[in-house]
Amino acid sequence: MDFSRRKTKQRGMVLEAVGELDHPTAKETYEHITNAASRFLKENISLGTIYRNLQVLEDEGKIIAVSCQDAVRYDVRVEDHYHILCVKCGRVMDMPVAYKHDLDLEAEERGGGMIESHSILFRGVCAECSARPNPAVSRE
Repeated sequence: MDFSRRKTKQRGMVLEAVGELDHPTAKETYEHITNAASRFLKENISLGTIYRNLQVLEDEGKIIAVSCQDAVRYDVRVEDHYHILCVKCGRVMDMPVAYKHDLDLEAEERGGGMIESHSILFRGVCAECSARPNPAVSRE
């Protein structure tokens, strides 16, 4: 007997929205879908449906959850990689640093048990915010 979940229109909309947005929260995903739905569809979708479908998509390995200080954000890039949270603008972006598989092995050796993977969230100022002039700094 196949216990896999059936594909739904709402789940497809959630996956598409996460792919179109850059590391969205559940609320941002909801707003994106409801804005699109109001223009093109005659269908309502609740925030609860968004949360349930995000969880199903994560369980199925189609998206990953990235825990940040303010909220959980979602990413369609599911291979092991790192993220950066900009402390100025609040954006979360993929960090172009190679994933360190040897860190998994080191943690396994030191801690015992079996390490499957790790996640690192860098916190700092993104390139865009770093390039902006700081209005609080005097230029005398």
